[in-house]
Amino acid sequence: MLKDLKQYRRMNDFLDSTPHFIGTDVNFMNDAALRYSTAQGMPKREMEGEILGLLRRRRSFFGIVHDMMKLLRGMRG
Repeated sequence: MLKDLKQYRRMNDFLDSTPHFIGTDVNFMNDAALRYSTAQGMPKREMEGEILGLLRRRRSFFGIVHDMMKLLRGMRG
């Protein structure tokens, strides 16, 4: 258990420095899952393109990469 606590000790810093991760990114994942699961009559490739377009409108590519790098650093401890 102490190993797990040590591994995730920097997650609090990550969440404090990226408040949009909990708000914007979680809402986006919810919208994307809803669109993907209710795509009736639309090819999956086309739906995936639409979802990526939504992601690009909400966050820049470099913003997403930056957040993912910070997340990995937070998870590695």
